[in-house]
Amino acid sequence: MNSNLKGDFTYMTVMPKTTHILVVATGYPVVKWPTNAGVGPIIPTNTNLRMVLSDDWKTGTANFSFTDNDGKWHEVNDAPATLITCFE
Repeated sequence: MNSNLKGDFTYMTVMPKTTHILVVATGYPVVKWPTNAGVGPIIPTNTNLRMVLSDDWKTGTANFSFTDNDGKWHEVNDAPATLITCFE
């Protein structure tokens, strides 16, 4: 199932030289809503993400949960997070 993630990040400085980045996002199913179709239905979330990254955004750890196609929630903790660079 695809998810459209929306969220924010904040810099966390614990000590003068120790900074991490907290990313918190919520995902919603991708819906192809017709143009000018008006207000749509309330869409329940299908993904929750909390990720702590190094100050250069390249590595970190993520905790997330998601729903499968049957609507059952699954939880993943302490997943490694790494930067993936895409070139076109």
